[in-house]
Amino acid sequence: ADKDMTKLVATPAFETHCALHGTRHRSYLHTPCVLAACALAGAVAHTALLTASTFVCFRTSAMGRTRSFKGGTRVVNDATVDAQTVQVPGPPESIEEMTQQAADAAMAAYRDGITRQTVRLRLDVVYSEAGGLIAGSSEKLNKCLPLAEDFTKRLWGGQLLKDTRSQGIDEEIAMLIYRQSEVADFDTSVFFLAGRDLVTSAKLRNYFLQMNDRLVVLLNSEDATDPFNVRFGARDWCQKESSQAAGEITKTFQETTYYYCVGAVNNWQIVQFHAHPHPWQIWLEDLDYRLVKLGDFDKQPAFEELEQATVEYETANGISVPKKMSKMMKDQSRALKAWAEAPRDPDEGKNP
Repeated sequence: ADKDMTKLVATPAFETHCALHGTRHRSYLHTPCVLAACALAGAVAHTALLTASTFVCFRTSAMGRTRSFKGGTRVVNDATVDAQTVQVPGPPESIEEMTQQAADAAMAAYRDGITRQTVRLRLDVVYSEAGGLIAGSSEKLNKCLPLAEDFTKRLWGGQLLKDTRSQGIDEEIAMLIYRQSEVADFDTSVFFLAGRDLVTSAKLRNYFLQMNDRLVVLLNSEDATDPFNVRFGARDWCQKESSQAAGEITKTFQETTYYYCVGAVNNWQIVQFHAHPHPWQIWLEDLDYRLVKLGDFDKQPAFEELEQATVEYETANGISVPKKMSKMMKDQSRALKAWAEAPRDPDEGKNP
């Protein structure tokens, strides 16, 4: 297992980490666990780590969760996190705002004890502009990787960052983005475009276990070459032999902490948006191409709920069929124009 892990992140900086932190460096005596224990005992531990860190966590054996506690000496940082949690965000207006929202949501969730998370960013804003709607898998990975790396760097409030390393995993069209922190306990792994076969492999399942309560994120697995959706609970897996492993993975990563996606429902452009810990928001692009909020949901709504919301919107606003069809034809025309102008990808299916 240790050999597999060193192959996964084969960089000189990580060679001293046995199976990615299987052993500890002696210099990191003030780990979050020690600080939390000292806090509960009433001791005062004023260190640079305590000032810079956002979370103090007790380790637990429960996979995917930790118990998190505030430290009394981090008033400024806690106030920042609290402000980010209290403010209810809406669909972002820029790529930078999207990655910052996603990082803030991931940190708010980690603060609530969620160490295994699923995140979905809107990728078409990158590869449709850079490579067209028909970009191949490897092209999409190349164009969207900077977006995923930016999200990774923004985690932990952008603090404690020592380095980030991106590396392809085996022959898959997927990447591991490893955020190495100045303190090993705050290292983070982000698996970008990791699909069904990869996440259920023995190598990755063992990796997830060895990361203990460090943050691990599955980023845009719904856009992988063999996609899956954690909310389906492995019902979208076809192979029976992988059903048990698939069930374990979807249960482990069941918490979707950030979600931003645009799709068609009942011939309307619908935006699904969620940032932990807030409700799911559903928005509709109206006849004038403005976003109108249809409602909030406690969990991600099913397709039938989305369709019903659009019907209620049409009824409440007296939207006639001709007006709706006119907008739909404009949307189709725009999509066809973008498809026609998009460059063909000669490297379809190749790993960069």
